[in-house]
Amino acid sequence: MMRYRWILGLGLLAAACGDGGGAADAPAGADRAAPAAVGTPAATIAAAVDGGGEDGGVDAPADTPGGAPGDASGTAQRLAGTADGAPPDADDDTGSAPEDPAGAATLTRVTAPGCCTLPYWSADGRRVQFIDRPAPDQPVGVWTVDAEAPGAPPALVTDEIGYFSPDMRYRIEIAGDRTTLERIEDGARWDLPAAGRPIAIAPGGERIAWQVSPPNTEFERRTTRVWVAGIDGSGAREVAALPRGSLMTWIDAGTLLLRGRDRLDALDDVLWALRVDDGARREIARAPNLRGELPSPGGGWVAYYVARHDDPSDTGMWVAATGGGAPKRIDKALFGAYRWRDDGRLLVVPQGGDGVSHALVEVDVATLATRRLTDPATMPFKIANGDWTVSPDGRRVAFVESRDKAIWVLGLPD
Repeated sequence: MMRYRWILGLGLLAAACGDGGGAADAPAGADRAAPAAVGTPAATIAAAVDGGGEDGGVDAPADTPGGAPGDASGTAQRLAGTADGAPPDADDDTGSAPEDPAGAATLTRVTAPGCCTLPYWSADGRRVQFIDRPAPDQPVGVWTVDAEAPGAPPALVTDEIGYFSPDMRYRIEIAGDRTTLERIEDGARWDLPAAGRPIAIAPGGERIAWQVSPPNTEFERRTTRVWVAGIDGSGAREVAALPRGSLMTWIDAGTLLLRGRDRLDALDDVLWALRVDDGARREIARAPNLRGELPSPGGGWVAYYVARHDDPSDTGMWVAATGGGAPKRIDKALFGAYRWRDDGRLLVVPQGGDGVSHALVEVDVATLATRRLTDPATMPFKIANGDWTVSPDGRRVAFVESRDKAIWVLGLPD
């Protein structure tokens, strides 16, 4: 479930490795996924942008990652600004909604209605970037708006097709049996030993990881091998063999998050933290049908969910410390989509409710204490198609509103 910053990859939110991951959709966390085609034609993206998405709200628990391989993606949604749940006035240039008295949350529309999809935050957390074609005579590309200047026209970031690292320092190209890395700063390019496979770039940008799976082999009979190398491709070596497994992403600059099984015929999925320097592997969690793995920003925790388990006591959303300790199950009433706010707080959009508006709940994963950040009665909003993303500082959420198809920014209480 390696993460990339997808650019012009509509539908490539899953650009990672594996058959599941933590998604922004129901119970899934955010950024990571299974290998997907790179370089979706601009015409296909343009058609999707023109046609818009369905108003599905936050997706139901799905086996889709919340981020892409080794990097993966962010997404967002929009908020309605009227107490009765109706969409805000499309002619209102400010797009402002009242503060939520209960939690001092704020809601602001930052793009025109009907504009865009797949929002994510810039590395400095000041701008929201998204895929759009603002006008027929403008290119399909990644556009950006200042989150603190609602109403300002969007600016084009790039019309390039490809995957970018989360910090936008590198562009990743995959063509045939070649994986090429381009450093944006000076345009330097070099081929990597991943040989046509997606890569995960470690925090700090010094290492890459990728997985190699045998072709034409059923997943139940497949052992996936995980490789690492320097960012320049040097020192490539195999670090793990995973029966029915996948490389998820980097936990930190020297540790990988892996999922697999003890044997091909084993029933439990297992999450491991693998230290690549010495090969030490630590078990984080295990359960049948374990999905939606999403590491916290600091790497201290992993959120995931267990689906369709025979034992109801195991089904639901869980968090586990990467340093060891028993996993903790989150209140079953909160089952839904999730994203990390910071290393110790998980944001959840529970399923259910009144069907008209979503709500945002914060979970302190150390204590499992919860705090409702928004109240549908005073601040209704509905996220479209799981499109929501948390800013790097954890202070704001951007999302595509289901009703007006604009991007809105939700300011969160401390």
